[in-house]
Amino acid sequence: MKILIFNSNEKSRLVVGQLMKELSFSVSLAEDKNKMMQELKSDTIDIVMLDIKSFKNTFSKELEEIIDNKKNSYILLSIDKDDRYSKTEALLQGIDDYVYNDYKLDELSAKVKAIVRTLTRQGNDDSSEVLSAYDLTLNPINREVKRAGKEIELTNKEFLLLEYFLKNKNRVLTRTMISEKIWDIDFITESNIVDVYINFLRSKIDKGYDKKIIKTVRGVGYIVKE
Repeated sequence: MKILIFNSNEKSRLVVGQLMKELSFSVSLAEDKNKMMQELKSDTIDIVMLDIKSFKNTFSKELEEIIDNKKNSYILLSIDKDDRYSKTEALLQGIDDYVYNDYKLDELSAKVKAIVRTLTRQGNDDSSEVLSAYDLTLNPINREVKRAGKEIELTNKEFLLLEYFLKNKNRVLTRTMISEKIWDIDFITESNIVDVYINFLRSKIDKGYDKKIIKTVRGVGYIVKE
């Protein structure tokens, strides 16, 4: 697997880069935005680790360009613990996960290993069967999601979440089941992450439609019931 590390702090960049090499990654380091975008556009990157401090005051605008060019890369953002605004904004724009800037190397190692498990599991779970519920379809091969013929853009986590629901139609999925399957319970850092992402997904696949795909089972979890 290949990881791209964007961090303007040379010491942090080199330390994280060395850690990733020890985890058997092919590592690319970028000290500025131009080099980072060049790498992202020209090569197949499995994981992109971004340091929010390296964006200075242009984070929102720059992140939009990164999301547009990330292809199937998994985006991991390093962020200050008290910066909840940027964290929420980044999740809404399409990053897949985040770590706090005060992480220890063993914590970062565990996080990245969990991401690798998720990506590997995602690859192993791929099948050619098109999944559906009502007028919504999901194609695992080209990762295309449509509702009533209209294509819907989903982040990697949103896609995996919807795929999990559609593979388990008419079955109640608890928050624990969802977090273990989609995030790996070992690195859930916010207790409401499942509910947050359910809301993200609903805003894209249910908003504006009379028939709702994802239903809440109060006190238990969620279900796609057809």
